[in-house]
Amino acid sequence: MLDFQTKYQEIARPFNWKFTRKDLKEKIKLVSDHIIDQYQPVMFQSATESLANVYA
Repeated sequence: MLDFQTKYQEIARPFNWKFTRKDLKEKIKLVSDHIIDQYQPVMFQSATESLANVYA
């Protein structure tokens, strides 16, 4: 493992980083929206069914 660090330090080169705070904010929003969409139906399904039964 320590050999990897030494080798990487020898071959590593700087790169042009263009990821801004705005980019990060957009990525976080995409991920959080995906998580909400993925789990929301499961969390609210029983409540929705209960309301449907009440008003049926």
